[in-house]
Amino acid sequence: MAQDATRASAVNYFYGRISRDEAETTLQSAGCMEGLYLLRENVSCAGNYALSICHNGRIHHYCIERQPDGSVMIPDGRKFPGPVELIHHHSKYLDGFLTKPKIPCARPNGTVPMAWPGVTMLELEQILLEEAESQKLNKRIQLETALGPQRQKFVSIVAKKLHVEQPWYHGSISRDAAERAISNSGHRNGRFLVRERDKGASYALSLSFQNSTKHYRIDRRKTVNGDMLAIEEGPTFENLMDLVAHYYNKTDGLLCKLAVPCDKKGFVKKERKIGGSLNPIYGMSLDPLYGGTVADVGISPDILADTLFDEPEPEQPEQPPTTNGTMRPFVPHGHDSIYNQVRNDGIFMIREDDLKLENKLGAGNFGSVMRGVYHHRHKQTPVAVKVLKTGDTPAAEAELMKEAKMMVNLDHDNIVRMIGVCKTTSVMLVLELAQLGQLNKYLKKSQLSIPNILELMYQVAKGMAYLESKNYVHRDLAARNVLLVDEHHAKISDFGMSKALGFDNQYYKAQEAGKWPIKWYAPECIFFFKFDSKSDVWSYGVTLWEAMSYGDKPYRGLKGTQIIDLIDQGQRLERPPNCPERVYDIMQKCWQRLPENRPAFRDLVPMMETVRRN
Repeated sequence: MAQDATRASAVNYFYGRISRDEAETTLQSAGCMEGLYLLRENVSCAGNYALSICHNGRIHHYCIERQPDGSVMIPDGRKFPGPVELIHHHSKYLDGFLTKPKIPCARPNGTVPMAWPGVTMLELEQILLEEAESQKLNKRIQLETALGPQRQKFVSIVAKKLHVEQPWYHGSISRDAAERAISNSGHRNGRFLVRERDKGASYALSLSFQNSTKHYRIDRRKTVNGDMLAIEEGPTFENLMDLVAHYYNKTDGLLCKLAVPCDKKGFVKKERKIGGSLNPIYGMSLDPLYGGTVADVGISPDILADTLFDEPEPEQPEQPPTTNGTMRPFVPHGHDSIYNQVRNDGIFMIREDDLKLENKLGAGNFGSVMRGVYHHRHKQTPVAVKVLKTGDTPAAEAELMKEAKMMVNLDHDNIVRMIGVCKTTSVMLVLELAQLGQLNKYLKKSQLSIPNILELMYQVAKGMAYLESKNYVHRDLAARNVLLVDEHHAKISDFGMSKALGFDNQYYKAQEAGKWPIKWYAPECIFFFKFDSKSDVWSYGVTLWEAMSYGDKPYRGLKGTQIIDLIDQGQRLERPPNCPERVYDIMQKCWQRLPENRPAFRDLVPMMETVRRN
């Protein structure tokens, strides 16, 4: 018969809402032994969990997804009442895992898992029960607020109003009052508060950084999931609790992470008797720090074993190691793997076994680009594989997946095609291979004619016009990111910095300057962090200059500040030797100070068509 799920907060290896980085630090500090594991809430997807586990000295992460019926499962796995039961099963059978979760990484004594910064899981569960009681639900439904299908529904309800109980929420105060509050509390990087604007129509985040206060608007944005909150072009959230928790873990455009609340004057935390409703039901022990009477809440998986399953699980064979020494994920007989499948977002997932890496083609801040061979349906296709650095951050993986999600929507003869994504211990982006490599490097060693170069740059203009029509901003157009299939076929690559503009947005505004290619950037990008197709047009002008200079570096010998001063004074790159005057005129049009005076890519295409023919 079906069993109720054991609450995640009732086991001492559950850490609540911590980031992937924090999980890895915790496991590494505990020795990173084979099978050492911890359970956490997925910070990027409400209602889901994640299991972090050590294997062969590295840490792997499994997403445990909440299903509509309240059960949980790993992708392509089997369903379980809850994450505790799932872990218990995998401690006996690999069934898709690389190694068995054998050693729970227990929380330090006296600590409790957190739901959001400042709110423990035990507090949240009590708040959920209060909400259920207020709606006069029966006891069974009240339990489901903490256990089953109803839980996430109630979490969404309480989270939308729980911010008013937090010390960092100051209600409707002015910008000046916010600055005074932070100053009186003492400036410290990451000290913050949230205030109401426009009678609740929007909010503002006030953040201390380097002894001054920066203000960020939190606007409501209409999405397919309803009204959401977002800081400018950042990620969207259902409520302020999730938004604040996110920026505790990531800067994501802020000057620094949130670190410590600026307490509202006279703030007193609302007291709750934690466990009042839960204790008689579960017979659980409570942490005295939060109003309970007994200390530890840990439950051994061995104790749970007798109560979670009514009948024995069928034995599953151990999986033999693959040739590279890693364990192949177990796929139940008669079922296909999650790999070599198309995800809901259209990304094709490639099995590690079908991809063979060969020599390195290049490298960058993210990692390296490898030449490889993709084996599929009895065919061998040469590919380029973008591989993250070993041990890179989860943020880097997320950025690579953003790039993949963008590229999956692009289909043009002059844009590098994405074949798929291969997920092993890291994420690899598998792209079609352009055999001759980067335009700037090829030009330095080739004897291409001027008409040949103009033909290639005409193709680049067509690819950029396609992006413009799709409302995409590339943000990193340069000769190094134009790849050659052959001497008469160019493709635009590297969409790691690209952004999709909403139909109601005219431009993308970055929160802060990063490691940007200043030599290719328009004035509005440098001075105001604004990007649109017209700023890509400026970059096209510089890329055209590179091509006509046979791969020479723009502004050779000048530093960033000198380049900015030169542009601000109205000076531009000089005409390259042997560059036709009409081509240099196009460059000059691309470098007009005001974006509205520059041609659009749809206008550049016929311009380039004309000069290449003449």
